[in-house]
Formats: sequence, structure tokens, C-alpha cells
Amino acid sequence: MKKLRLYIALFLTTSILTIVAIPTVAIETPFHVMFLGKVELKKPDWSKYHQIKAPAMLRGQDIVRTSRGTAAKFYCSDLKVRELETNQTREIKKVCPPTSRQQLVSGRSKIAPTRGTRGGASRGANNPTIPYIISPRNTSVLAERPVLRWNRVEGANSYTVEVQGPEVNWKTKTSSTEIVYPGSPPLKKGLVYQLIVVADNGASSRSERGGRFSVLSSPEVQQVQATASQLKQHQLTSEAEALALANIYINKNLNAEAIELLEDTIERNTPSIALYQNLGDIYRQVGLNLLATKPYLEALKLAEAEEDVARMAAAQVSLGEVEMSLGNKDEAVQWLEKAVAGYRQLGDSKKISQLQRQISRLI
Repeated sequence: MKKLRLYIALFLTTSILTIVAIPTVAIETPFHVMFLGKVELKKPDWSKYHQIKAPAMLRGQDIVRTSRGTAAKFYCSDLKVRELETNQTREIKKVCPPTSRQQLVSGRSKIAPTRGTRGGASRGANNPTIPYIISPRNTSVLAERPVLRWNRVEGANSYTVEVQGPEVNWKTKTSSTEIVYPGSPPLKKGLVYQLIVVADNGASSRSERGGRFSVLSSPEVQQVQATASQLKQHQLTSEAEALALANIYINKNLNAEAIELLEDTIERNTPSIALYQNLGDIYRQVGLNLLATKPYLEALKLAEAEEDVARMAAAQVSLGEVEMSLGNKDEAVQWLEKAVAGYRQLGDSKKISQLQRQISRLI
């Protein structure tokens, strides 16, 4: 799911656009842009500008062009506001340049990848016949009483749930697929624990070993809370706030919180391409490839309805990569070929060449 990001939320008030940005380390890291109004984007490898709708994936070297009568204000990674005036063209990295004062800098996961996996992704989570771990999975958590979730196994009536780690060997039995850890014995901050679920038919999450997690340290919890509080002062829409806050969580390896936040926001609000695409990305980041398929399909459906070629192609690439991870070569080729057609419309020869090489390796 998955890739660390810089989120920018861009809003229009009559003739003023406002961007809220939450950064990752490098210029090349994607931005998210949410906006209303006529804003055009040109990526370095595109042959022409493309009108984008809220929100879109951008990179530091991408170029944004405002229309006549519409200025843009950017809330950047150093938490300062910068303005792009009407009828201006500027690279994103020049509007919001990375600085040493960036308060939201992404880091690598503190949970070591599971042995035999890549990036912590586990093929066991692609097997619907086992109670693979959904959350917490290859993540840190804020709460010392985290919500424990796993896949429902057909034919199973009950599950034995264990949390193991330093001075913790907790076990319970339930018919549900979601429970809250009771807090006793207490989970210690900074230490790694393992969630294990065994169905009454013998199917076990041990075969995929994806339930590793740790509790975030107190200073990091305070930093997350302070940044989230500062974000809320900007009175963003619920979608923009969710995207930005999800990025805050991801930057602290709080994948479980990010997933829960985006799932809840989608359920409570009118869904958007960005919410679905980002949820799919985080699912993939923690190895939940099967679960990633649905949000990617929903993102594609919305992009098609909006005739947003760029994000249609992005969703198709994501779906192709999911199918590759599941070993479905034919389906992967079909999605990637559709994405190639989209990038042809955008004039992105570099991306076309990249996808064609992927396709040739699959055929």
C-alpha cells in the first residue's frame, strides 16, 4: 500500500485555492492535491497539461498551472502558507520546497519485514482459507489496548486469539473476528508483539506471520497528537483531514490507524478516488493484497465517471500489480495494457515503456 507520501489538500473559496501539505523525505515523493476549480497538471513525462480533480498524485518536479482569476495558497511541509497567484505556472517543489524544518518526515517501518516476504508483505494474507491478520499488521499502534482484527474463515465457528511478546502471553477465545485487547498484561511501548489467530477448523495465521506490531513511544504519541491538533485548526473538509491525518499516521508507521481512519471516512462520507486509492495502497503496504482489490476497483469506477484519464491509469496499474502479487499473470497483463492506453492519451512515453517491459516479463 505502498509508498510514503506528501499530502496536499487544495480548496477553493470563491477565487482562492488553499493547499494543505504533509511531507515525506524527498522531493520525488508524491503529493496529494485536493482542490475545486480549474487547476492543470503536467508531469515531466507528459506531453501536455491535464486538468486534475480532487485529489491527485503529484511529485516535486510536477508542474501546476492556475487558471485566470484563481490564486492558490499552499500550506506546506514546514507549516507555512505560500501563495501561487492567478495564471501562474510553477513546479510543486518550488511552491513548497523541502526544508530542514519539515515536521512530518517519513521513515522506514520499525517492524522488520516477515521472513520470506518483500517489504513486510506476506502471501499468506492472500489466502482466504486462513484467519490472516488484518490489524494490527506490520505496524505500530497508538493505543495500549489495540483493536485486533482478522479474516473470517468460511466454516469456522470460533477463534483462539493470542498476543505474544516480552512478558506477555495472552490468550482468549471468541466467535467474532474483531476484539479489543484488554490491556492486561500491559503492552510496553517500543517492544514488538505478535498476534496469532487459530480457527476451530485448524486454520492458523501462523502460516503467514503478518501480525507483528509495537506500541508507539510516548514522545512519538505526543508528536502525532500535536501535529493532528495543528491540522484540525485549519478546518479542512472531512476527506482532506482524513487524507492528511492518514499521512501523519503512515509517517509514524501507524498503518493500522491509517486504515481504520480511511475505512471510517469512506463509510461516513461521499467516497472519493483519493480515499479509495490510498486505502488500497496501505493495504498493499502491509501485505493485504486481496483487500486492496476492492478499493482500487472503486477508485477506477469513480475515475471513469469523472473521465480522469490519469487516475484511471494509476488505478489500473495498481490492480495489475495486485494481480501480479497474487500470481494471476493474465489478469495482470490485462490491467497493465489498459493502463498503457491511458498513458498514451497523456503522452507519457516513459511510463508506457516501463509498463510494456512489465508486460513482456509476464507474457
